[in-house]
Amino acid sequence: MADGVVPARVGQPETILDTSSRSVADVLDELEARGSVWVTYTFHNPATDVSQLKRTWLYLYDGLVFGSGYYPHDFRAQSLADSAKILYMARGIAAFDIITPDVPDPLSTQSTFVLNAETLEVVAHGRAPGLVETISPYLNMADKSLQDIKEEPQSHEDGIWVWHMSRNPATQTDQLTHSYIILYDGYIFGASISLPDIRVQSVVDYTIYTYRNNPETGFDVISSGMLNHIDMYPVATNSTHILAHGGVPSLAGSVRPLSTTGNDVMLDQLEEGDSWWTQVAFYDVFTGITQIKRAWYIFHDDYIFLSPYTVADADTQSVTDYARFIYESNRENNV
Repeated sequence: MADGVVPARVGQPETILDTSSRSVADVLDELEARGSVWVTYTFHNPATDVSQLKRTWLYLYDGLVFGSGYYPHDFRAQSLADSAKILYMARGIAAFDIITPDVPDPLSTQSTFVLNAETLEVVAHGRAPGLVETISPYLNMADKSLQDIKEEPQSHEDGIWVWHMSRNPATQTDQLTHSYIILYDGYIFGASISLPDIRVQSVVDYTIYTYRNNPETGFDVISSGMLNHIDMYPVATNSTHILAHGGVPSLAGSVRPLSTTGNDVMLDQLEEGDSWWTQVAFYDVFTGITQIKRAWYIFHDDYIFLSPYTVADADTQSVTDYARFIYESNRENNV
């Protein structure tokens, strides 16, 4: 009857529970009994154009179901930016040294950055300390004008999202990037994640969600290819062997490849929910050459779940993605 994000869905049958682990009848029964319920399901995020896990609160009132949800993946970036702002509020400019590591770590999950809002000078960076005291050129090429970027956060207490091309420190290539930014006290506090990274993280999130709902069939579902997205696929391993492979099912049972970054870990060193990035050199049967894959890992239930992407392919896709987002952001000016 109403949708604050996608108005076109008004009047359409509601299908959000089609991908939930719980049946519609089960959810409705709990709503009737308790008046409210949390549900998790996959949903097409219109901001990223990627199917992602979404967590939604449903509330029954006067015969109507009211709901609001969020994407946990987006919340990761928002939390990093918010934490940087809070740290600055508590420690002042000393926070910038705390945010910025002494040694660069391209595979770090800390994508926090702080810019001077007037000059766009980088004053802190969680992954690339070498960028400090340089001028960031990327917001000048965003899907919103620099003026809008500076003005809009002032009317949004929770910050805003912008798309722009940015250099991924891990791949050393430019990729389409989604950044959450907050304007405060003359600084832009933000956290970024590239679209290729969003895509593989979403694949891993959904794979773990699927496995958690039915561990007995989880590996079979992975190897069936049902969880693959575009050219990305999930993989499940233990510390030594591949247990399920969405791209090449016949690889199940083979030895797990080592990363080229020295980030290999033993399972007894991990805690539930640990996550990390690696990069792996591999022979690509489609191109006939050895290429680099970047992969996102999460440790769950004593297994490692991951999804990789080919850096060269992702960079090529990013150019097209960026052109599409610029087109959409200037649609009223397009002939």
